[in-house]
Amino acid sequence: EAGDVFGERALFKHSAQETSAIAYEHTELLMLREADYRQILRPVRMARFARKVAFLRSVPLFAHMRGDAVDRLAWATKKQRLRKGIVLATEGQEAESLFIIRKGACRVLKHNVELPSKIIEIA
Repeated sequence: EAGDVFGERALFKHSAQETSAIAYEHTELLMLREADYRQILRPVRMARFARKVAFLRSVPLFAHMRGDAVDRLAWATKKQRLRKGIVLATEGQEAESLFIIRKGACRVLKHNVELPSKIIEIA
């Protein structure tokens, strides 16, 4: 469907296709060849991407991942810069994102159920 993507491994490493793709109806698509991608974006973005992958591999939560799983996670993550005091998440609201601190620090707090007036600092 419109907006779907496949073949993204070709942009990051020389490797064989892991899947086959067949147009099952008249299809118009955009192709981006690895050489063009690297020529246009490599000097800045590929270096940043490599640093992001290396950082994610150092995070214990992702250390067990094999193959290109961490590469795919790196591709999906978005950098966000926050000023001091910005609230990222509020206890009781639906969790929508995983936060991975790259620089700086955050306080993670939880209300103490036994003593409602107390707050426990988790991290």
